[in-house]
Amino acid sequence: MNPNQIGLFGLVGAVGALGARVIGGLNDKKDSRRIIVVCIISCLIAYAVLGFAGTYIIGIILGIIVLDLVFRGQWFLHNHLFIV
Repeated sequence: MNPNQIGLFGLVGAVGALGARVIGGLNDKKDSRRIIVVCIISCLIAYAVLGFAGTYIIGIILGIIVLDLVFRGQWFLHNHLFIV
């Protein structure tokens, strides 16, 4: 991998941080349990993408973006459930 490809992973982290805000907004409008189920299904899809396309840079990036969004969303939603 060259330095440009490695630098793309920094952008992946930024996408995950912005996605947590979107999931928080959805949590205010929708049921938390439904969003958690969608996050779990998305996690399974991300693992499938990494399994089948993990040798290609675009497969790795897509898989990591989805996993980052899912894990940050799950973390946010679970914290919200414990606090409320």
